[in-house]
Amino acid sequence: MNNQTEKTKAIQADFNEFLETLAARVDRLPPVKLSIQTKNIKGKERATLAIQFGDPHAGNEPTGVLKRRINNYIKDIIIFVKKTTLIYQYDEVIVNVLGDLVEGEEIYQGQRYEILYNLWEQITISSEFFNFFIRELRAFFPSDTPIKVKVIPGNHGRFNLEKHSKTINADIIAMTISKAYCESNFKNVEFEITTDELLTYKMKGNTILITHGGGKNKLLIPAQDLTPAAQSKLLRLIMTTNADAIICGHGHNQKILRLQNTPIYINGRFGAITSLEKDRLSFNTRSTQFLLVVPESGLECGIYHTVQIKTS
Repeated sequence: MNNQTEKTKAIQADFNEFLETLAARVDRLPPVKLSIQTKNIKGKERATLAIQFGDPHAGNEPTGVLKRRINNYIKDIIIFVKKTTLIYQYDEVIVNVLGDLVEGEEIYQGQRYEILYNLWEQITISSEFFNFFIRELRAFFPSDTPIKVKVIPGNHGRFNLEKHSKTINADIIAMTISKAYCESNFKNVEFEITTDELLTYKMKGNTILITHGGGKNKLLIPAQDLTPAAQSKLLRLIMTTNADAIICGHGHNQKILRLQNTPIYINGRFGAITSLEKDRLSFNTRSTQFLLVVPESGLECGIYHTVQIKTS
């Protein structure tokens, strides 16, 4: 019993030391200079800002490229918020982590020859950059505005490809590390992490369902048009969850689809994946991630635009 206690203490000490090392590395990342405190102004409609963070695929590109995309994404968020706060007062921020934080290893044949970092390095990179992302959001929004992080795994994080392990996933490991770091170091930040493919929650009366879009149950959401098979699966999913909106990743091409008046937001990517994409997008330092404004009167969407999607 004493040996087990000592072993547990040793493991905890090693983990604490790891967190301290990670914290030091995050603190060395340059802050985004545009970060400023927003002000709550009376008379504006209360709203939730839903930020998507999906498909960075850390491991298949130099970390400097991913860092530039994250920095530019933060700047895009700040510009978007400063414009929309003319109308809305954001009383909460939700960050939907949509999976494929890592590129993985041997997700497809020959992948090991394309990646730049092994899986454990990818986990560290993902956690470090996500901590930086949350740090900048926390510095920008007022401290009394909660930041809620919702996490689902992607298919590239699977450790056991043949059995499609749901309980051992590199995305979940990276976000568990980030949860420990962020909740300890930043005020009013909380994580909800699931190993399931689906997560539902309420946002201003809307039922939001997030999923990666591809996994063990083959819930593959096409980036262009919904096939009859996909429509059938999604209809059952909408009926069983009463979802008002679905947010997913996996397709890498940003698009909004509809199924029986339910919007499906297919999130974009942080980086180029295929060889062709890398050739064409090697200098692209912009991510394509949806920003959703959810006021009490309905659901809006905007990244380079803001349009009315649904009214309650």
